[in-house]
Amino acid sequence: MDVHPAIAHRVITGVALVMSGGFAITGDARADDGIFSVTPALTIDVLDNMSGGRRTGARTMYNLDLTASWKGERGWEAWGYVLVDGNGGFSNRYSGDLQTLSNIDAVPATRLFEAWARYTSADTRWRTTLGVINLNAVFDTQPVGGVFLNSSDGIGPDYSQSGPPIFPVTGLGAVAEWRMTWRTTLRASVSDGVPGDPEHPKAFAALHLRKAEGLHRVVELEHHFDNGFLKLGHWDYTVAGERWNDKGPGIRQGSYAQFGWYLIKEVADASQGLQGWVRVGNANGDVFKLDQYVGGGLVYTGFFAGHDNDQMGLAVMQARLGQPYRAFAGAPRATETAVEMTYKMVVGDHVIVQPDMQYIRNPGGEGALKDALVLGVRLRVQ
Repeated sequence: MDVHPAIAHRVITGVALVMSGGFAITGDARADDGIFSVTPALTIDVLDNMSGGRRTGARTMYNLDLTASWKGERGWEAWGYVLVDGNGGFSNRYSGDLQTLSNIDAVPATRLFEAWARYTSADTRWRTTLGVINLNAVFDTQPVGGVFLNSSDGIGPDYSQSGPPIFPVTGLGAVAEWRMTWRTTLRASVSDGVPGDPEHPKAFAALHLRKAEGLHRVVELEHHFDNGFLKLGHWDYTVAGERWNDKGPGIRQGSYAQFGWYLIKEVADASQGLQGWVRVGNANGDVFKLDQYVGGGLVYTGFFAGHDNDQMGLAVMQARLGQPYRAFAGAPRATETAVEMTYKMVVGDHVIVQPDMQYIRNPGGEGALKDALVLGVRLRVQ
């Protein structure tokens, strides 16, 4: 088990404090002009690369979320979020996959993740958010596939590879949302083109806007129908990127689409049943490593009697290396495919235990590594 003793001690101590109530500071402090609350949450992944990949071995990673929210009058609210990432690096060190099979895998650091103010109109049709924003909390969110550990089920790798303000490094930005009808919402954002400070990836906060770095822009249309939803998005950057073939700058842009639907709704409780989703995306392969992605799967909520909030699911995700990159890197294969099976068990009001299995075909998409089999478990205390 590749875990530094000091890291392990901090993780174990944190879990003990949470479960004993000593760390559970969640609560409301009422003031004359609103409500202020502070909430901690601890996520621990124990993952073991059983075969294939870069090498076999196990690693424990953790993620501590400290959030604070305030709700005022006349449509105003605010949100703060400090993120502590510990002992990341499983995909780089063991499995070698490019899609990152754990969505808490990050360079260890303590960061200011979000700090924004939001105004919602009285008729709730308009909403504006300003500050340090995690774009993936608003754009390309995955209401069905979000139960899985693999990062591709939270945001498509075609989009995340471009470096938008998402986990684990965010930046300054603005988001505007317009609820066109009760079923349809249009949202758009402009944000820092290079979030954080690439030269200091562990900085707590690096908030700046520089002309040379440009801006990141994204727009998304979301429509809900009786048994599902559809999302269509497009993103780009105002500063071009270098082409793989060295023939000058190329546009950094891409698009995505999500479709989710209820296949089965239980009669006694409509929130239980079987849901499915499909997501596709593309990016300009002249400047990005990946040019296409397709993924999807099935999730059943409340399959076993007496476990109404438990979820089990199967997901398949495939990312394709673009031809320009393959020619540049001499990559003999074009795709990496990940298959994930998971079961999320809700234990009481504050604990989640989630066994997980992932099989990665052609890790890294370049043919140098054998297929990887990873077994693991996630523990979340909130």
